[in-house]
Amino acid sequence: MGQTNLPLLEELPWRHTLTLRPTITVESRLIPSVQTLEAERMFESKRLNKIDLENKTAQQTEADLKGKRIGARRPLPPF
Repeated sequence: MGQTNLPLLEELPWRHTLTLRPTITVESRLIPSVQTLEAERMFESKRLNKIDLENKTAQQTEADLKGKRIGARRPLPPF
């Protein structure tokens, strides 16, 4: 094994230790009102409906284009 700069197990107790002060964490969260919950539910339903409409449109477009040849060249005219 080559040279390593990791401390050996005997050196670890002599290293400087960091002590943390005990603190009290206070969480003050407000409970959302009924109007806020209704508004959030309305916006979320609008967002989901928009995503659903985009998916349906993409599927319909894919189904419409499935049978068509896109980018196909026209046949060359006869000589």
